[in-house]
Amino acid sequence: MGLGYGGRLIEKFDFEVARLDTGSTNEDPTGNGDTIDSGYDPDFGEPIVTTDGQGKRTPARKELPVVRIPAQFETIDIEMLQQMANGSSPNTKFNLIMHFRYLKKLALVDATTGEALIRPRDRIIAVYAHRTNKLIQTFRAPPGIFVTQAAPQLQLGQQRTILIVTCEDRELGTRG
Repeated sequence: MGLGYGGRLIEKFDFEVARLDTGSTNEDPTGNGDTIDSGYDPDFGEPIVTTDGQGKRTPARKELPVVRIPAQFETIDIEMLQQMANGSSPNTKFNLIMHFRYLKKLALVDATTGEALIRPRDRIIAVYAHRTNKLIQTFRAPPGIFVTQAAPQLQLGQQRTILIVTCEDRELGTRG
């Protein structure tokens, strides 16, 4: 996978991505200095959800401004049903092939390290037709579609040209 994509993307779509703002998420989500001092769960390292006195739930997750990134789409599973303890849950998993040329144009490559700034926990919002800008699909949140892996690939000429981004939904329950 990925060996034939060094020069260009074959069939481009534009994906809207909301990158996790780790700095803002790390701040006290309630702002009142109570027992919660970070927006991350100390055991699991995931953003938490707080509840106010009226029972309103607010996620501590903070996101950077949405960016549209050209990418090639590779289907793995789209809403494949999976049996859970509380019923069936659709399971979605796909890969996005992103070219470093586009990531650099969008300032999504760290200037010092050369590392792509698309990372696990970033959220995929929607996909658009590249040429017409027509909305093809949005992804429900919750559960949401999130980046679970972002792996750069080296090509001939010893260059890093593509980033293979694996995206998956969040489970709605526990496996039964």
